[in-house]
Amino acid sequence: MAVLCLAATAPSLLPPTPLPPPLCLHHTRPARAARMCDSRDAPADDLAAPDAKLRLELAALQRKNEARGWAAWLVVLSISVWFFSVPPAIRRANVCPPQLTEERQGQCMPIGALAEQVVEHYRTCGGAEGAPCVDFDFSVDPKSRAAFSELVQQVRAELHVE
Repeated sequence: MAVLCLAATAPSLLPPTPLPPPLCLHHTRPARAARMCDSRDAPADDLAAPDAKLRLELAALQRKNEARGWAAWLVVLSISVWFFSVPPAIRRANVCPPQLTEERQGQCMPIGALAEQVVEHYRTCGGAEGAPCVDFDFSVDPKSRAAFSELVQQVRAELHVE
């Protein structure tokens, strides 16, 4: 108990804890990792470590995966931007398998019918009487807004909030 008390009151009496060797693979940018892992900063033992080849392979894999990540991000971003450029009737369509289309008449459509709507939109857009080909519309579906308002009212009633 006395040792614990001494350690808590006088930390300078304890031996210093050695710092771990620098790890360069925790940075997201290869240029920054190269700057922070300069060979002058790393201990001599770390440079001759048997896993140096593994570290190089991991760094190369990280660069390759970052490039793939950027490509995937651009694809998702492009689809999202396109999705808001089509008319709300297309964007708000519910898609379901063909076998459920008959059961849920008017509630959903097969993917083929949705594709036909998209093709028809781009075939007729841009003309004198047609809708514009790209028209960003960020409106909220009135049915969704009404359902959300009803849900909020139910929660308020349960919590007795006015």
